[in-house]
Amino acid sequence: MASLYGDVLVGNEIRLLEVLPGSWTEVLTGRLYKADTSQRYTALSYCWGCPRNGRKMEINEQVAPITLNLERALRTIRPQTESIVLWVDAICIHQDNLAEKGHQVNLMYEIYKNADRVYAYLGDSLDIEPTDAQYDKSFDCLGQIPRVEFRNDETDQPFTDRFLSGSWTHECLSGTCSNSDLLTNLFCLLRVCGSKREVEQSQIKSLLTPSGHSAQIDEFHSVAATRALFKNLRAFTNSSWWHRIWTLQEALVATQLTVFYGHLSAPFELLHDAAYIPEFLLTLQNEYQQGWNVFVMLVNALAVHRMMGIPALIPKSSARNLELLRTNSTNVPLLSLLREFRYRGSTDPRDKIFALLNIAPDFRNSVSFTLDYGMNVSHLFQQVAIYLFEGTGYFWPTYRDLFRNANSPLPSWVPDWSRDGEMDDQQKFSGASGAVLFHCASNIYYDAEQDKICLMENSDTPLVNGEGFQQHSSRPSSEQWFSWLPNGALKMPALRFDRVAYIQPLTSGEYMLSKIGRDVLSFAFHFLSHKPRDEVPYGLLPLAVVLMRVLCGGTKCKYDEAGVNPEVSILESKDDIKLFQMFVMTLGKHWVDAWLERILNESWILRLFGFWNYVGQPGLLTNTYGCKLDPKPFSRGIGNFKAFGMVSESVFQASSPDIALARQFSYAIEGMAQGRTLLYTEKGWIGIGPPITLVGDDVVLFQQALCPYVVRRTQDTTDEAYKLLGDCYVDGIMDGEAYNKSRLREIRLI
Repeated sequence: MASLYGDVLVGNEIRLLEVLPGSWTEVLTGRLYKADTSQRYTALSYCWGCPRNGRKMEINEQVAPITLNLERALRTIRPQTESIVLWVDAICIHQDNLAEKGHQVNLMYEIYKNADRVYAYLGDSLDIEPTDAQYDKSFDCLGQIPRVEFRNDETDQPFTDRFLSGSWTHECLSGTCSNSDLLTNLFCLLRVCGSKREVEQSQIKSLLTPSGHSAQIDEFHSVAATRALFKNLRAFTNSSWWHRIWTLQEALVATQLTVFYGHLSAPFELLHDAAYIPEFLLTLQNEYQQGWNVFVMLVNALAVHRMMGIPALIPKSSARNLELLRTNSTNVPLLSLLREFRYRGSTDPRDKIFALLNIAPDFRNSVSFTLDYGMNVSHLFQQVAIYLFEGTGYFWPTYRDLFRNANSPLPSWVPDWSRDGEMDDQQKFSGASGAVLFHCASNIYYDAEQDKICLMENSDTPLVNGEGFQQHSSRPSSEQWFSWLPNGALKMPALRFDRVAYIQPLTSGEYMLSKIGRDVLSFAFHFLSHKPRDEVPYGLLPLAVVLMRVLCGGTKCKYDEAGVNPEVSILESKDDIKLFQMFVMTLGKHWVDAWLERILNESWILRLFGFWNYVGQPGLLTNTYGCKLDPKPFSRGIGNFKAFGMVSESVFQASSPDIALARQFSYAIEGMAQGRTLLYTEKGWIGIGPPITLVGDDVVLFQQALCPYVVRRTQDTTDEAYKLLGDCYVDGIMDGEAYNKSRLREIRLI
């Protein structure tokens, strides 16, 4: 194969493949030649697929091996009467030459950007690779199916008219509707949804919803048609193309992107127009709604960046979107891209970095290092982390970033970006990464007005006081605040704040909020039984308020000017009365008599809810929020909240906005708390940390960090060497109250 490529490509040189015309079953034949990106060509975006069951192609009168997926793609897009000039990575790059491979990978941004168009091949009905004999027979049949081209304009109407007529639903019920017709109808459904015409939306409802069927289309036809369409939609979204890292760059920079699926083709804009939740979908079963939601998520993940560029910067008006704030948490787009797309797959772990470098504008012109497939993976990931420390100006890793396999060879402070697939339930939490920007535990903070990280000029005093922010610089410090050692360790100043004294893992999975409520009650029992009031830093503040702040990661609440439409926002002032109410409405309703009777006594109830003195009627206790409690029921068994004897005050007269706000707080708790660990320290500080936190771990404040971290001291060293476990929230120190520059000591993260 080396003779096929000749000299190594240099500069802006590329190779192009001219695929000669031919019928569906004719041998694939082509001509490979040197060129540059100024010439006209089409770039192919596809997934290589499994190398077994390899196929062959004649190139420059030589037989070249190609993958099954590539053969399917080339046969699908090859014209019958004229040649087509393509750029195909597997053929146009000499894959066995690492130097050329690195050089060409560095050019791929320009290659796809300068292409006349990009063809994205997503697969066909042979997505599950068969044996050779089955393949030959089935693939011949695919070649006999007429091609259908959707253009997202009026020329699509003949297809959509037939779809809306419903005649095909009878074939679905009888089982005679061919798979190719079902695929065509799927694209018709997407096309009609994208048009958003009310008449057509009504017609879809009559086709697919049991309650909306017409006399010509009965319920049985409706059910069969819906099942068939959504089965094909699921296969479409399961295509590896949506889930591989390299296809991201190829799709984002394409000037004109056309999707090929089986015998169908359509502009990407057709998919984007359909990527919303149509009204008819809400009448269908959950499994169909979930399938459509996956489609919307996959398409919009690309569409947002295609429209807005990289990164998709957050308008200040949408600054309350916690997830966007998490993924766009810095002015360094590479970090945002790594967080958003880290679970896309790649064969080579280095590609998880290389595939994103050139679409991140902060990195595209960087000379910090070159794309080198000979580079050690661990060294590459360390180098990227260091670049991001320097670019952001602060210490940014969260537990979500740091999650890795147990046998990962990486230092604990380096994210393992190579891990493919989704997180399991235990790792699916936003953690402090959602709220971290709105706290400043060290000498930097996030300025929401400027939408940037700022450095406090006087780091020896608390960062925030009653008057607001103290004087600050407009950007993070440029001074070197860390050292990257040759052995892979990271040396940086830190303040050892306190040691973890107790942990309570929080449950995840089904009925999560109910289980978290029970976990919180168990935690409160241990805290109250081991920490007298005079040994904790929260004074007379009810434990319920502290726990609510911790479970939401510092979330606060607000109403709009009319006093309705509540939002959960981490930009607003604290409202302890509202937090107290939300604790009762979100967690308390899940507590049952048996737990309370077994766990809590009267004095602990008083501390949990802040009741401490008698007022008004004899025997009634009250707290600072005006809530009253009759202690008599405790002698008969505590019962649930209604049996607590709380007198219904205005704070507990739940209005519709309060109920809606409680729902938002429930979501905040689920996002922050699931899979994490409640903790309190030896000095009585309460927080929430990574699920791998253990008693004896340390809570530290790093210079240039936005939140506290949990670390674990190594046993086999004599110096200050620690493993980084992840970020945490500790109530009472998130606004710089504990930071003191004079107490900083250098430690090593290994």
